Amino acid sequence: MTHLTASSRQQRVPDAVRPAQLTFLLILSVITAAWGATMIAGGQEQNLELYLLLLALYGLASSSFLFPRLRAGSDSIFQAPVLLTLLCYLRFGLVPMVGLLDPGVVSVYFRGDYGHSLVKTLLLFALGMVAFWIGCKLGCSRRLAWTRRDAGGANEERVSSPLPVLVRVGFVYIVAVAARLYLLRAGMYSYTGREEVYWSNVASAQVLMVLGTLGTYVFVAAAIEKYTHPKDRVCHFVFGLIFASECIWGLISGMKQELLIPFINVAIVLSLVQKKKAMRWLPVPIAVLIVVYPFSNSYRHFLRESGASVTGLGGALEAGKDAIRQATYINQSPSEWLATGWQESELRMDLLQAMALSINLESRTSYLKGEERWWMIPYYPFVPRFLWPSKPVLTMGGRFSEALGAGAHTSTAISYPGSLYLEAGVPGILLGMLTLGLVAQWLTNRVRGPSDKFQVFLYSSILISLINMEIDYFSYWVTLIKAFVCLCILAWFFYGPLHRNSIVPRDVVRPATRSCKS
Repeated sequence: MTHLTASSRQQRVPDAVRPAQLTFLLILSVITAAWGATMIAGGQEQNLELYLLLLALYGLASSSFLFPRLRAGSDSIFQAPVLLTLLCYLRFGLVPMVGLLDPGVVSVYFRGDYGHSLVKTLLLFALGMVAFWIGCKLGCSRRLAWTRRDAGGANEERVSSPLPVLVRVGFVYIVAVAARLYLLRAGMYSYTGREEVYWSNVASAQVLMVLGTLGTYVFVAAAIEKYTHPKDRVCHFVFGLIFASECIWGLISGMKQELLIPFINVAIVLSLVQKKKAMRWLPVPIAVLIVVYPFSNSYRHFLRESGASVTGLGGALEAGKDAIRQATYINQSPSEWLATGWQESELRMDLLQAMALSINLESRTSYLKGEERWWMIPYYPFVPRFLWPSKPVLTMGGRFSEALGAGAHTSTAISYPGSLYLEAGVPGILLGMLTLGLVAQWLTNRVRGPSDKFQVFLYSSILISLINMEIDYFSYWVTLIKAFVCLCILAWFFYGPLHRNSIVPRDVVRPATRSCKS
């Protein structure tokens, strides 16, 4: 099929973001630099001065990378290189600055001068981001559209029916829900499960967890059908049903990320299909995170301290009621609730402290690394544990917690760049971030417009894994590779080997936008 004509490729895409918005990071960097100069003149602590000036330089570099891409339109924010750059500037730059202004939010596991450690870590991460941008540049393609030749535009009306896709979506979602229910009943589902039960059945549990993850991917397919067939009531019903189910399962799991993913996925799909509405969804995940944080903390605390047995939906409902009562007792007014949610969200967003703590533990690298090695990454996801009895268990977060003194029963974010430093020092950060840039740009190059649901589904689903910088590099790449293979198989199942069900109707097709500066 022909996705875009020559005239549509030449059509100039109107700027959806005003110049004032495009210069936001530049203005922010100038203000930060001025603030830093003021602090220097006032004789404040040197670490804060250095951090602010370094942050200003990092912001200017980020701006020079972002501006050419953001000019293509508001949907460009969901290009993988753009989104990663924005999130990294927020989580490794802006949010950690609070720790230098308010020592009360600094991790208790820092030893000595934490300010110097944060400045050093920011410098290392900024160098890593330069390598990331170089990788993106190397991965850039000058083509503006992804062209397919396996179907023709004349058959568009015949193949655009959503019914075949919805039937397959329903079948896969039933499998995913069945796997989750089994894990829940067996006491192995996320925070509702028992650690000893999980480890005694780790091989079967991991297989079932992969099947349970399919529900997240199915939701993306349902969202694509809804927004490419906006007048189809069946698509709207299936989307609403799966959306509600995913939110409920996210609450039951006790993992905030699982609850936020459906909202983020909707924004991503909208940015690729109906870009005018995508920006409306951007604040939603942030608002949900702030509101749900106090409940989530109480829910986890209740499950851990009370030893409550949650092996069914009824048990989860009772645990949720108790968690709400506990959370409302601690936060007795809506303002207190929101203040707690804001503070906890702020601490969760800070990844520079996690990276700094991992660098400070450089002397314990051999313990933190465990038995996994980088050369295992290509085949690790595909060899089952019954064929590889000594297959390493990926628990670097738990080992990191134990090394910090937080205990062996918790898991602390070690961060992707932090684990790269532990693996190979500064060269490890540079090589790991360069590779990430290449992969992020390659994935972005595959989506040149919403005329191929196969590529939109693949990109939208894998983007969540791509932006997860909290885990170690080994888990990161293993998860990404496993997700890519699973998604390719699912996309083939949903849309067929020739993507005959993969054409978006004309009324929602838009011109492709540039993913690289040409």
